Parts: sequence; structure tokens; C-alpha cells
Amino acid sequence: MKLALYPPNFRDRVTVSEIVDLAHLAEELEFDSVWTLDRIVVPEASDRQELRKPFGFMKEFPLALPVASRGEFLHGLPLIPYLAAITKKVRVGVSVIDNCLAPLLGVEPGGDPGRAHQIAEQHRQMPPLAG
Repeated sequence: MKLALYPPNFRDRVTVSEIVDLAHLAEELEFDSVWTLDRIVVPEASDRQELRKPFGFMKEFPLALPVASRGEFLHGLPLIPYLAAITKKVRVGVSVIDNCLAPLLGVEPGGDPGRAHQIAEQHRQMPPLAG
């Protein structure tokens, strides 16, 4: 059986030291891999618990994500090279990549200017990860 760790990079507040401790623990416990979650957008409707579909698309779940739209979560993609640099045995990966990443490479005329902010946010997180 293969075991994977999903560190809590997607919650209102998470520290780099928590991610480091969990990645090292995963190696110590001989987990096979560590996977982050990539989430580009958390709609403000989630903060008001007004999503059209429940979190996880399960009727028993709330109409909100488990993180605030202005939360200080760590994006999944910038964590990958960092996790690879601090670990030796586990494989690393991103469990979900939003398909809206392609337009981020260049916001087209008439495109969503908020997307440029989203990619800037991901890059802003890289210096603290570099230590």
C-alpha cells in the first residue's frame, strides 16, 4: 500500500514551518509522496456560505470552502520545488491544478485583470519559501 500526505496548505492560515515539519514527518514515517492542493480562486460567496453547490458537491457539506477568500493559504504550485528541495525520499505533486492557469501566462485584451493578481500572489509566496 502506498501512503500520501496532504499537508494543510489550503486553510485560513498556515505557516511554512508547519509544512516543513509535516514533510519531514512524512519521510520519517516512510510515506510515498506529499501532495499539495492548488487553488487559485476562493469566491467571496463562500465567505457568506452562498456557493451554488456544497463543498465537495456533497449535500451534507456546507455551501462554503474551508478557507476564507482573503485567507493566507499557500498555493500548491510554489510549494512543489520547495518540498522537493527539503525532502529526499518522498515524491511531490499537486492534487488539483485549476485549468485557468493557461491564460495567466498572458492576460489577453478583454481578459480578467484579476488573473494577473493571482499569479503575482503565487510568486509573492516564493521568497518566504526560499528561506
